[in-house]
Amino acid sequence: MQTDDLNHITSKLAEFGVLHKLAGARILVTGGTGFLGRYMEMPALNVTRIGSDGYHDALDGDWDYIIHMAPFPPDGMLATAHRCGARFMLVSSGAVYDYALTNLSEEKTQYEFAVRRSTVDSVIARVFTVAGYGAPRRRFALDTFIRQAMTGQDVTVYHGGQSVRSYLYGADLAIWLWVILAEGDNDYYDVGSWSAVTIGDVAHKIADRYDVGVWSVNANNCDPRPNYLPQLVNSLELGLREWVPFDMALDRTIREYDNEN
Repeated sequence: MQTDDLNHITSKLAEFGVLHKLAGARILVTGGTGFLGRYMEMPALNVTRIGSDGYHDALDGDWDYIIHMAPFPPDGMLATAHRCGARFMLVSSGAVYDYALTNLSEEKTQYEFAVRRSTVDSVIARVFTVAGYGAPRRRFALDTFIRQAMTGQDVTVYHGGQSVRSYLYGADLAIWLWVILAEGDNDYYDVGSWSAVTIGDVAHKIADRYDVGVWSVNANNCDPRPNYLPQLVNSLELGLREWVPFDMALDRTIREYDNEN
């Protein structure tokens, strides 16, 4: 994680009182080596971040809080939380609102149901569209557009890029997750920006930074994606907001892509 991101997260968690509340607690983050996991690095707290290799060993650990980001069913970690008396947070996805019932929406809905039917002290965070280096790739617009523009290609959008997204920067996302873990009720919280932007606007912003064009394609086999926006009432009640605006988040994301190459 970049130093400025870590400083930003630490400062905000101190303001929210989260560092004080979680001081000394044993915190496990599964899926801790992925995009979201890297933003959960927090030297001020006793955090153990694990990937798939350490998953089964962690089931026998002694934890006060468990943040489940791993792409595995939560049942094992729920049993561990029950044994330890730990608070459990499932990091789910806004895909649960997808009425088309994609594989992701079905999987996350099943995970949420497992949490809801358990007796563990739990909270659910539904993550929407994110920005930042290492954000979910393959078929995701932000990554596709940047990689096209970096190689001098025009950025390609479908059907004019009219669908709407809202991008929350990874460091802000981490703040939201820590606050929801520490202060959230036994409920669900959507995690995302309230600053909506069309896919077409994203394409033009990226194209302008690399001095390339934007090419709009009307493909018969590619329907326009529906709008994908969070419902933020519960999160706003916790005082959560967007501190890194989209243009700044985009600049930081592009900078890290450029540094990689």
